[in-house]
Amino acid sequence: MTKPMMVWKDSEGNFSDLNGNIIRETLDLVANVDEIIGERQNFIASIEQSHRANNHAWTKQTSWDMPPG
Repeated sequence: MTKPMMVWKDSEGNFSDLNGNIIRETLDLVANVDEIIGERQNFIASIEQSHRANNHAWTKQTSWDMPPG
């Protein structure tokens, strides 16, 4: 089990730990990773939706829709 980390925010908006280390960059990185994961999930969902629409179009095609040949 890890120890809880004491953190405070200074007047410049930086978060610091008990040793005075600024951890804002770490928090920003976590936020960016979360955003990337969200975008990836949206991308995957759009691909799945496109595949479902394409499959639906193939199953609904009739001889009336097909070009002569």
